[in-house]
Amino acid sequence: MSVSARLRLAALVSVAVMAAACAEPPTKELSLAEGGIDAARAAGAAEFAREDLADAEATLARAHADVTAGDYRAALGHALDANTKAQTAAKAAADGRVKARLAADETLDRFAVHIERVEAALAADEAKRVPAATRRRVEAQVKAALETLAAARAAVDRGELATLTTIGGQTATLDEALTSLAPPPAKKARSRR
Repeated sequence: MSVSARLRLAALVSVAVMAAACAEPPTKELSLAEGGIDAARAAGAAEFAREDLADAEATLARAHADVTAGDYRAALGHALDANTKAQTAAKAAADGRVKARLAADETLDRFAVHIERVEAALAADEAKRVPAATRRRVEAQVKAALETLAAARAAVDRGELATLTTIGGQTATLDEALTSLAPPPAKKARSRR
């Protein structure tokens, strides 16, 4: 058999294999894509890689539509593409989770420093000239802030990064508390003429 005949035969075999491969739905590839999307969701893609996850889901939906239309070749391509996009979403979610955790830790550390500042102002000699009711109110605010800080740290340790929104309001409250601990201005002595 000549070389050109062998090449034609190889080409015909390749076409036959491709046609046979596309003669039925790519169920294995569809299952892999669905599993990849489930894994991406489990990795937090809905929160940290929303666009990547939506892209993978849309591509999988196209693959299913291709199966319904009987275009198994397109379905295969879309199923493979959906799986790749799901893997990208899972990686982006993992990266996003790490960045969010670092940002959460920084926010908690800044909040802890803020609390320490108010505690130091409360312990300062100048605070003794502030009315007792104001000092008690600030002490209660510090206690509430410490409880919030502990709860937020525990939530972040559990991976619940959205709980940091509670800190914003308490930071403003601590700012007001710090201002209220400033001693009243000293009265000026009147000069006698």
